[in-house]
Amino acid sequence: MHFRHLLLAVPLLLATIVVSERPCLADPIFSIQRLDLTSGFPAVADMNNDGRGDLVLVQRYPYTGEALVLLSEGHGILAPGIHTSVPSNTNSFTLSDVDADGNLDLILLTGTGIEVRLGNGDGSFKAPRVTPTSSYFGVAAADLNSDGKMDLAVAAYSAVVVLLGNGDGTFGPATNLGAGGQIYSVVIGDFDADGNSDIAALDAFPSTLLILLGRGDGSFASPAAYPVEQFVGPLYLMEGDFNDDGHADLVASGRSLAFDLFFGAGDGTFSRATTPPAGIHYADFSTAGDFNGDGSDDLAVVDGGRVYLTLSNGDGTFATATQLDASTQASFAAAGDINGDGIADLVTSSSYTGDVGILLGTRDGTFGAPPRLVRRHPFQGTDRDSRRAERRHVQPAGSPCRRYDTERPGRG
Repeated sequence: MHFRHLLLAVPLLLATIVVSERPCLADPIFSIQRLDLTSGFPAVADMNNDGRGDLVLVQRYPYTGEALVLLSEGHGILAPGIHTSVPSNTNSFTLSDVDADGNLDLILLTGTGIEVRLGNGDGSFKAPRVTPTSSYFGVAAADLNSDGKMDLAVAAYSAVVVLLGNGDGTFGPATNLGAGGQIYSVVIGDFDADGNSDIAALDAFPSTLLILLGRGDGSFASPAAYPVEQFVGPLYLMEGDFNDDGHADLVASGRSLAFDLFFGAGDGTFSRATTPPAGIHYADFSTAGDFNGDGSDDLAVVDGGRVYLTLSNGDGTFATATQLDASTQASFAAAGDINGDGIADLVTSSSYTGDVGILLGTRDGTFGAPPRLVRRHPFQGTDRDSRRAERRHVQPAGSPCRRYDTERPGRG
């Protein structure tokens, strides 16, 4: 089972939560009302080491920003309200244990540097550590030089940049690998099965998938290039195994981009799929997860604000895509097991309405009722002063949801 998601976006959300008045089962949406501009990319990760996926949103306002963590209690119950201030010029983020303490940390790319927030293991974070840099766009974390410490690969617009980790949440100087014209997105994986981490990047001009094979010492071979469909706007890259051969495959998506799937051969080379899944023509964004529990990665695709699910047949082909009852103006999506049942759930967010849709997966590729939101008492402490949670119960599946409006908690 593979829960993979690319952590790349410019987020902007308010923390006011509204449970939709529409039927719960047909429309599992939590409306997070906007302050301005667009909503952020959601991520699902275990932030408190209880084995369940929690929901993470990085939000940006005109003059400030914050990370919002909603902890899962299993069985479809979320406890929202852990807030951490972040810079207002945050461009993207990822989650990784960069100080080897067993807790996931928050790595933010801002307009002026890399900000690391070490995790406390309860959904909150320590004070920031900042490394001044030029403006970066996308980030992925893995051990790039085989020393057991987490390193960073960064999409730095005109190049791929590597920063080797010191194992304490700090990083060495940036190494420019060149390789591109306008790079917005990177992922890391072992594409040639040699035990070393490799980098895949998407170059906007020309529209190219770049594969940089790692030597295991932090250096990389010259990139191999594969043409992708032309696009307009942001470009995103996502990893999964869609033909059950044990090798990483890659999906490229972006606004006005024809869906592009590349199958990995396991030797560092890739071949472009000649036929996209039936019902998928364009993909603004895509994410992978095992949504029906058969052990194969499936695809959820955002196209024109609509969300489609296409189940993998395990041989590189897919069932015809079906439209999901998610936010009708979705922009981004992430997969992960929020309720701890071993099946991937789906989270969507909208750049237009600010809605965050949470769909709990079943074992047949369909989705059930949304999770419940439960009250937590206010926390005390340095960076926890603004953490609040509200009790909001969703009615049983199939019955109408009552509407609740909650004032956004102020910062202490």
